[in-house]
Amino acid sequence: AAMERFDHDTAVKLYETAVPLAKEKTSLYEKLADCKVALGDQDGAKACYEEALQETTDPLSRASMSMYIGQLSIEGEALQYYKQGIQQLEQCIQQMEREGSARMNGNTLEELR
Repeated sequence: AAMERFDHDTAVKLYETAVPLAKEKTSLYEKLADCKVALGDQDGAKACYEEALQETTDPLSRASMSMYIGQLSIEGEALQYYKQGIQQLEQCIQQMEREGSARMNGNTLEELR
């Protein structure tokens, strides 16, 4: 709710309190990172996206996290994360092709292309 009111400072405090208590931390780290980006804390946001990347096993989420981290990185590190994200996306496409018209995270192969 605090984030919806654009009260990012309060949202950061709430997410930082919730993360240690949660079983599923990925989405909390993502939202915390989004708030930190909005506040101009790129290093803090990058650290949260890195935590989310470590927490999730979903290939599409891993690809997204890698791309976000790439945006917050520079030079070789940014390229490394972009390459990692592209590899994850390629794996998602291969999996979808194997599964035919099966859905992955609510998207069909046609919707991703």
